[in-house]
Amino acid sequence: KKILFFLDFDGTLSPIASHPKEVKLESKTLELLQLLKKHQNCDFVILSGRDKEFLEEEFIDQDFGFKLAACHGAYSYVPNEHAWINNISNSPLRWKDNVFEILDLYTKRTPGSFIEDKGHAITWHYRQSPKDFSDFLATKLFLELEENLANTPAVVSRGKKIIEIKSIHASKGFFVEKWLQDLKTKPEVVIALGDDTTDEDMFYALRDRKDVESYCIKVGSEKSVAAYHLEEQSQVNLFFEKFLNEIR
Repeated sequence: KKILFFLDFDGTLSPIASHPKEVKLESKTLELLQLLKKHQNCDFVILSGRDKEFLEEEFIDQDFGFKLAACHGAYSYVPNEHAWINNISNSPLRWKDNVFEILDLYTKRTPGSFIEDKGHAITWHYRQSPKDFSDFLATKLFLELEENLANTPAVVSRGKKIIEIKSIHASKGFFVEKWLQDLKTKPEVVIALGDDTTDEDMFYALRDRKDVESYCIKVGSEKSVAAYHLEEQSQVNLFFEKFLNEIR
């Protein structure tokens, strides 16, 4: 059967690090992805919340030939086309100025925290901050942002030591639906792996589809709409190894 994977990056293909810049794909994972890419019946898209620049450095500059989606699917890259495609070019971003003002205040109050601008999304990181104090402020920030964004085309979500604000159109669910719709040759099986809140959009988009056989896999033990779980990120490579052995 023709099989298509949608693969999250941080926390799925790669372990989460204390700082986003420290995250690197392990050589074993890269080897398995290259084997998957070579298989005639398999294809995959690395669908990440990361910005285009990070994915370019990690994958495009190395000429691995992988299909990529940045900023939760706001941008996509197909190797043969050699350019990023903006999938939500008409999405207004006027909400960003207000969000930056709020985040700046919380960053000044929270040692070790910082802001990451991804274009159609902004992430506030507090993994390196004092735990109890930053958790308290993160909850306060989340509620304040929810109130401020109530009537805007943006949403706020809370992940693993991050708070992310993004355009409602920068959604892994929207991206998966569009990608499958635009494919000339439809897969018979779709497998999605992800570990965080934003990956739930991807799972929701796939779980009730009638046109493909879909398997959603949550990496981690947190509650999820996904029907399957890998208990921890270190099991992802094992999953790929067993999968490749089954289809050889």
